[in-house]
Amino acid sequence: MDNTIKHNSTIIDKLSKILLKKNIDIFQEEWESELYKKCNWVRDNIDVYRFGQEDKFSYPDCLISEQNSFINELILLIYHNKIPVNIKLQKYITEIPEQKQYNIYFNLLTEKYASKFCNTFYTSTDINDCMNRLLLTQYQPEEYGFKLTVDKSYLYDSPNLKNKTKIYLIREDKVELLNYKNDFYEIEYTTEKNRKIKKWLHCSAIDACISD
Repeated sequence: MDNTIKHNSTIIDKLSKILLKKNIDIFQEEWESELYKKCNWVRDNIDVYRFGQEDKFSYPDCLISEQNSFINELILLIYHNKIPVNIKLQKYITEIPEQKQYNIYFNLLTEKYASKFCNTFYTSTDINDCMNRLLLTQYQPEEYGFKLTVDKSYLYDSPNLKNKTKIYLIREDKVELLNYKNDFYEIEYTTEKNRKIKKWLHCSAIDACISD
């Protein structure tokens, strides 16, 4: 896997240089920032004891999948701009199965980069296709329950710090993410008595803020 990651990095650098020669900046550092946010989350949150030893490899799997998706998009951008490349690079497009799972945090990270990338390089009729490609081919872990990473965090009636309730969650409490607004996630929490609570939780409580 390490060799694949290194090889993919080399291909991305080559494609980036080809585009830069045509004065096309692909915002590679921003892409790498979102990539590592995603894959670091996978590394830190996958429950190895629950899902088996193979999940230790989810971090490199995440890197490879995201790299493959990015390589495909760069090659399509090269085609779009009618830039000649050698046959080896032309044939490098990889087959990536479309993901069916839904993960708000991962989608928001992808959308943050994809919005800038797609709006910069494509006309209005092609922007949505570009956005959808990046979303549908992003890596999604098999399990993505979000747990509190702080000792204690209050819930809110709305995505506003002024609307704090008396209800709070504690470290390791697991929540389902329903929506995102103003650095808050709308969440659903199931109590030990199987009662469901829908409130808003600040993104810092689960280490899933989108803004840097």
